[in-house]
Amino acid sequence: MLADLPSEIIYHIALYLPVASSLTHLAQTCRRLHDIVSADAIFRAFVQSRFSPSVEGIPPFWKDVSQALTSRSRALDKCAIIARFMLPSPDVKVVGIDQPTRHDRPTIGYRPCLDSYEVWTGGRWEDREEVLAWGAAEKIFLRIRSTGNSADEKWLRFNDLEDVSSHDDIRSVHLLRPNHPGKTAGNEHIIYGRARGDVAHVAINPDDATYTVQQTFVTNRTEVHSLDLSPGPAPILAIHNASDSISLYRTVTEDSQVSSFASLKGETEEGTPRHYSKFLSPTRLAVGYGKKIDTIAVSDIVEDHISTCREFFFSDDPFESRLWPQRKARVGAITPLSVDMNGENAHGEVFLAGWGNSRVRLHDLRSPRMYEREYIDVMDSNPIYCIQPVNNRFLVGAGAEAIINIFDLRMQNAYSHFDAKLSEHNNQAKPKGGEYSCFLSHQPPGESRKRYALYRGPIYTMSSPSPTSSTIYTGILKGVMRLNLGSTDDLLGSSSNWYQNHLDLTVDDINQNPSSAPSPIGDVKIMGLSGYERPSPEAKSVSAKLRSQVPFCSISETDRLRESETGWDRRWRRVDENQSWRSRGD
Repeated sequence: MLADLPSEIIYHIALYLPVASSLTHLAQTCRRLHDIVSADAIFRAFVQSRFSPSVEGIPPFWKDVSQALTSRSRALDKCAIIARFMLPSPDVKVVGIDQPTRHDRPTIGYRPCLDSYEVWTGGRWEDREEVLAWGAAEKIFLRIRSTGNSADEKWLRFNDLEDVSSHDDIRSVHLLRPNHPGKTAGNEHIIYGRARGDVAHVAINPDDATYTVQQTFVTNRTEVHSLDLSPGPAPILAIHNASDSISLYRTVTEDSQVSSFASLKGETEEGTPRHYSKFLSPTRLAVGYGKKIDTIAVSDIVEDHISTCREFFFSDDPFESRLWPQRKARVGAITPLSVDMNGENAHGEVFLAGWGNSRVRLHDLRSPRMYEREYIDVMDSNPIYCIQPVNNRFLVGAGAEAIINIFDLRMQNAYSHFDAKLSEHNNQAKPKGGEYSCFLSHQPPGESRKRYALYRGPIYTMSSPSPTSSTIYTGILKGVMRLNLGSTDDLLGSSSNWYQNHLDLTVDDINQNPSSAPSPIGDVKIMGLSGYERPSPEAKSVSAKLRSQVPFCSISETDRLRESETGWDRRWRRVDENQSWRSRGD
């Protein structure tokens, strides 16, 4: 019998179980198996084999981590997304200037820039603190939420200017992680950049709503396009200005005014869009140039010098060049893969790049090829604005139509970004619901419904607090949406309390009436999304079918049966079983 086998054999057998609940069920069969399987080492090895070879920065609550990651993976298989808007509390504390004087009349709303992180503060999985910051025009909203024994939530609104215009909009915001040497206890540290060229590092005290300027970064008041902060304990700040030069600054320094130690001059040709820059590791920077031949240049930083180590070249697609002769397939997003919570294992060898021609390419510095794999939604021709990895998947924010595409890195013949070769696990079947797209088409609360019935703009940015988080914060025009990855059977099953607490949901949230008024504070009601399962690029005659979500309280037995047949979460229903919603345009 299984229980009579040596513990080492049982240990290896347990690692082949597909989900964390299988380990729990195995442990319940007899006392000996319980003693073997319930050990932290089993669940830690399960996390490493199924989700992440590196466990640096992951909290040592391995059973809970296994449960959270398994639930998130199942939710992505089923397109089980729970969407809510983020609304600052009416009791938000004002840090700095409360009501500045505005000297212009913006014609469009703000474009939020986001950052978030979470840390564990006690001896249990529940004891953690999540911090979210986003730029909203001239101000920054900050939410600090603690769970567990010290449950609490604080909202703050920061602005240090008395007179403002659109030139004072926040272009980038970065939260310093707890391992940064300059971070002081009890404060949240933010590096932010305004469009007019002001870049500063401030420490905000959430208890007394005060702030102190820690550093300013010398930009000579050149307009700021974006900022990026490298991972790791001694981050480097990259300031990308409107003249397409990129200046590098040390953030671990005693200087109150910090000057750049190195810079890169842009090579963008006249008439082409500005380029894009992103750190791949603590000392590696990738820059996408909009030249005649599109280029991604990867450079290494050694002391105070920066040098190019690899370039990737791409010619324009001939078919697209005929259709859109003036359009450049510029890089709109770059993100590294296999980065842990503190950036300690961010080697910067493998990354994804999103292009203006709606393609995402997987690049590997260890390979001689220009790219290893290409991902595309054949139904969507919008440029790529942002990319958010989630373990073996990644989400892509489109530049229009409020589309989020979800791609799977585990498909048959998939590329293994851990080993720089084609995966040997090619016998894994495609998840039924693993290739799909969603529309975040709801207007932020308070927006007029008469002029704009649905939101059809870009997905500007995304941020997830940690590699174990099931939350992705998403920035749209004039608002921030919270996407939770959680399947209905988990949220309504025998362990519903654990999953609901994990996703910050209550029974009232799940059972709410869709027509009820929004909550006066924090997150508003759960919204119904629409989406479609994407046909593969090879399926020339296949059309996409629209699906839409129903409230939890409207789920029927038929919905449960269809979930097992289609692979979609039971909240999803086909809009019309016999009619195509959107056909391919080839």
